[in-house]
Amino acid sequence: MTISLPATTDEQVAQFQAEYSAAFGGSNQEELESAKCRLIWALAHHTASRAHLQRGLDLAEAALGGDARTADQDRELKYLSAVAMYNLRSYIAARRALADLLADYPDFRQAQALYDEVNELVIRDGLLGLGMVASVVGLGVGLLAAAGRRR
Repeated sequence: MTISLPATTDEQVAQFQAEYSAAFGGSNQEELESAKCRLIWALAHHTASRAHLQRGLDLAEAALGGDARTADQDRELKYLSAVAMYNLRSYIAARRALADLLADYPDFRQAQALYDEVNELVIRDGLLGLGMVASVVGLGVGLLAAAGRRR
């Protein structure tokens, strides 16, 4: 199973950055928070730039540390944080964040689909790593056996 997340462009990030910057000039707090969420969404889905992904993650985590959020904003920010982690290939951190998110919002289907994908990747990477360790151990045993025969 491979999940298909949207991917944003540099132009979209620039557009949402401009909206966010403009929101400081005279918008109310609700409009500012909405513009920030759109910017975080664009950054977290910009798979061509690790810098954008990291900035999206940082902004989402900073927003989660803030005071006033609705339950919907909380859910969305936690999800976008996990998406950024996933796109940064920080699968274990993403799995942990998604598990926490699903504990609070068990009916969140997008989060569940991403959790399933991340879980599959963690298991596959773990098995791949285990296979490489077994190969190295086997090679070491073989070399030791060959060295023992020469003596």
